[in-house]
Amino acid sequence: HAVDCGVHLQEIEEITSSVHEKKYDAVFMKRLQAVKGIFDLIDIWEKVVAIKPLAKLVIIGSGIDGPKAQEIVKQRKLEKNIEFLGVIYDTKEKFTKIAESRLFVLPTYEENWAIVIGEAMAAGVPVLSYALPELVEVWQDQFIQVPVGDMDYFAKSILDLLDNPGKLLVM
Repeated sequence: HAVDCGVHLQEIEEITSSVHEKKYDAVFMKRLQAVKGIFDLIDIWEKVVAIKPLAKLVIIGSGIDGPKAQEIVKQRKLEKNIEFLGVIYDTKEKFTKIAESRLFVLPTYEENWAIVIGEAMAAGVPVLSYALPELVEVWQDQFIQVPVGDMDYFAKSILDLLDNPGKLLVM
């Protein structure tokens, strides 16, 4: 049967309109799996933290590579910089966490639409993602495109946006 596959803009705006504080520098929400970029994300965030030691990333989701990702975060002593929240099913809680973030980061290698991009934009949060052809076709220039696999460029883009808050307008 057909399912809703879109963003409920009015509902998201109602939830996020009460969020007035940014608690996180970035948020990632996806399945915790290598092809969705979870390991790239840790490497990217480690580069961000090397320049901004207090930078905070929140990760929403679960998946087959979640335990390994959490172990890598512990090994690299990034627990104060990367927080794993697990899956959030409550709509209000999920969109509040997104809206409390300055950026939505998605270093994914495999997508066909990525509804999370639309959800982040609906919450008023700019999106950085690898420029997969499928994402460019769907979202065009509405997200900040990073060359696929270029973790240095990704980290530099995050740092640039955090240092220049005027650039943090939703495209």
